[in-house]
Amino acid sequence: MKAVDSNVGKKNETSLFTSWTLSFTAPTREEAQKVLSGYIQYISAIVVKETLENIRNQLEIKTRYEQEKLAMDRVRLRNQLDANIQRLRYSLEIANAAGIKKPVYSNGQAVKDDPDFSISSALMVFPANWKLRKGSRIWPRSTVICVTVNIMLNNWRQ
Repeated sequence: MKAVDSNVGKKNETSLFTSWTLSFTAPTREEAQKVLSGYIQYISAIVVKETLENIRNQLEIKTRYEQEKLAMDRVRLRNQLDANIQRLRYSLEIANAAGIKKPVYSNGQAVKDDPDFSISSALMVFPANWKLRKGSRIWPRSTVICVTVNIMLNNWRQ
């Protein structure tokens, strides 16, 4: 078997790939073709093996990345949920200390509270929200919003 680099004569030209010319010598055509066929099968098996290994590695890297991203999202959501619960607790404590038992209204409109210590929200929402949120499960934001809106509407109708 003889292998020759096809780019040897092209010194000034840059090529995008390296190509080789293979030649086989054998007593008969059939034997040369058999050797060439075996070589092609051998190289094909190596290429398939390396390609599958590369795909598996990329898949493993992407899977780990997504798992870590999911874990970070869970931690972020848990922290946000804990902060919201703490904020509601503070609001409820402030409302209780001030002796406020029901939300304060002005001309049929709800009074705009400080977003960090929303007293009216705490009075209406906290008892039900606390029962829902103190579990370890993190709900999708839309579910919490729907529950909160329904509780607020029910309290306003009373």
